[in-house]
Amino acid sequence: MTEEEDNNEEEYDELIGRERELPLDTELIRWYLQQRSQMYFTSDRHSEYTAEIRSRLGNNMRETMDFLEECDDDELDVLGDVIDDLIYDFKRDQSTEKYNKFIEFLKELADVHPHSELKEDLEDTLK
Repeated sequence: MTEEEDNNEEEYDELIGRERELPLDTELIRWYLQQRSQMYFTSDRHSEYTAEIRSRLGNNMRETMDFLEECDDDELDVLGDVIDDLIYDFKRDQSTEKYNKFIEFLKELADVHPHSELKEDLEDTLK
């Protein structure tokens, strides 16, 4: 294998191994949220939509934080279990510094949204 072919193969491996860097589709996530809010949590669709939201929000912590900042109290309440899962995902996948930044962000967000269940959910999750 030539040096150029070796470099191309490394680039390819890097591209397919790294997370997709597409912008977060906030409209689609909001659609999933709306659909979830109208379903029983035992519904198969509810589980499917939860997994889809988690997958999309779990790709980029900064975009996730930007999205959560735009959410209202009701949306944050619907996202409660997803946020719990994201806390564990980011703890596993991010540096301690980034994880701590995410937790601090969520605490500040809970203060901004005192009528949401976020603060209570965070306390339960972080015990």
